[in-house]
Amino acid sequence: MASTSSSEKHPLAIEAGRNDPDNGHDDVVTIDVDGTPVKLDKLGPMIINSDGTISRITTWTEMSEIERNRALRLMVKRNLVRLRKLDREHKNDGQDRVSALEDA
Repeated sequence: MASTSSSEKHPLAIEAGRNDPDNGHDDVVTIDVDGTPVKLDKLGPMIINSDGTISRITTWTEMSEIERNRALRLMVKRNLVRLRKLDREHKNDGQDRVSALEDA
């Protein structure tokens, strides 16, 4: 077998993915919510709307760290209230419990 020197190495055919820790991108932020680490991508956290649909804050990447922390604290509380309300409504319909509330 012929050996290849470092000057003869060819680049990989596929570039490192954006979630690859060795590619220099830091697209995932991990925060601590009540002692549980939660990973957020650059889109930000999900908002549970009162009708059960999900949305996001479109300006999340433009917010300062203080604004993000405050918004996140409020979203966690509001999401929990909305999920519990949806869970009560679904119990009356005889449906299964909202899975996000199993640990709450």
